[in-house]
Amino acid sequence: MRHRTRGRVAAAACAALVALSGCAAPQEPAPEGAQKKGAGAEAAVQVDAGLSALVPQRYRDKKTITVATSASVPPLAFVDSKNNNEITGVVVDLTKAWTKLLGLDVQVVRTEGGNVMPGVLSGRFDAVMSVGDFKSRQGTMDFVDFLRGGTALMVRSGNPHGVKGIDDLCGRSLAIGRGSIEETDAQRVSKECVGKGKPAVNINAFADGQAMVLALQSDRVETAWNDIAPANYLIKQNPGQFELTGDGVHWLAPYAAGFRKDDQQLRDAAQRALQKLVEDGTYRKILDEWGQGSIAVDRIAVNGSQF
Repeated sequence: MRHRTRGRVAAAACAALVALSGCAAPQEPAPEGAQKKGAGAEAAVQVDAGLSALVPQRYRDKKTITVATSASVPPLAFVDSKNNNEITGVVVDLTKAWTKLLGLDVQVVRTEGGNVMPGVLSGRFDAVMSVGDFKSRQGTMDFVDFLRGGTALMVRSGNPHGVKGIDDLCGRSLAIGRGSIEETDAQRVSKECVGKGKPAVNINAFADGQAMVLALQSDRVETAWNDIAPANYLIKQNPGQFELTGDGVHWLAPYAAGFRKDDQQLRDAAQRALQKLVEDGTYRKILDEWGQGSIAVDRIAVNGSQF
């Protein structure tokens, strides 16, 4: 929320990027129909000789880099149980695209969220596929920022209950993910409501996004508070049923690929490759395939977080 302190914003961003930063939050199963049909936009990407020349020789020699992910946040990166447990998602497609531009194959390795960054720092992995870029982390790793992070309120289409935003939650029925930062923040908002003499927030905690959707569909709750990428995806998966409300997205720390401090040449090659994807339109096509156009960036920054 725009009026939060930086500490609260950082905590919320940590939860939004939970699976890759080691915070605790529920892991969601792959949504129905999660797998895209046919080849995605990343399949059309061709090797760029100029960009490939920027890659350190040791990676060019082995022709592969290994990236780590917890693969537990649909639609960013998750295991599709309906398609041979393939690791898929918008970040997976972006990673395949930028590594292909560099003339590299990519090996995506699933590991526990708390082991992702330490695994890169120890040399077990070459890069983190996606992690929160916080200023406090920039002394340890370098980050190539490629998606915006945030949270948002979701309501049924037409907003039948007239929910205006976070500051309008007093007395409202609210769905959140059990154990998420949205649950913590909802409890804080509820206490603030009571302190102002208003009704508490009726907080309903659910195991995953699909359960939240069912509660919203059946009018058990008036609104749902979720991370922006899953909220966007749930809207795409249920066309015409849901929309974002109020003052929209509360932007937090960006999602980024993470690299060791001594691997700046690979970092810079990744930044250049991602920027080319932005400029030639492939980046936006990939995001649109997953319903994530609202978290697009115009410029791929290195260590660009303000959080």
